[in-house]
Amino acid sequence: MSSLVHLGRLGAVRARLTTSTTSLSATTRWSDVAAAAIATTTTGIHPLRIVQRGMATKKQGGSTNNGRDSIGRRLGVKVLSGQPAKAGSILVRQRGQKFRAGDNVGMGKDHTLFAKVPGIVHMTKLETNKKRNVVHVLEEL
Repeated sequence: MSSLVHLGRLGAVRARLTTSTTSLSATTRWSDVAAAAIATTTTGIHPLRIVQRGMATKKQGGSTNNGRDSIGRRLGVKVLSGQPAKAGSILVRQRGQKFRAGDNVGMGKDHTLFAKVPGIVHMTKLETNKKRNVVHVLEEL
């Protein structure tokens, strides 16, 4: 039976295969079939040396889309309750109004709370909403 066998870069070779090589099993390698095809050709092609590449012995590492992060924004309470604060010092850096400005405390355009006068910082909770804190600065006498 004449059949066309492909040998990669070597091209195709028309070979006459015997019945033992045409019935391939699941474990038959194509290099064995190609070697048998070349050995049984009648076209005068000499047997070629089949070079087979070995399997990889170590899996290469893949790429990832992780490994970067933005720096922290340094938000939070800067001066705690009971501590002294100078006029103009930042008391709380926040996003939104988690803390409200009380007596002698101003709020910047980015919701930063700052002391308007020198004194002692005092923090209380709102009566209507216990989740909201109010920051006051009590003037020193």
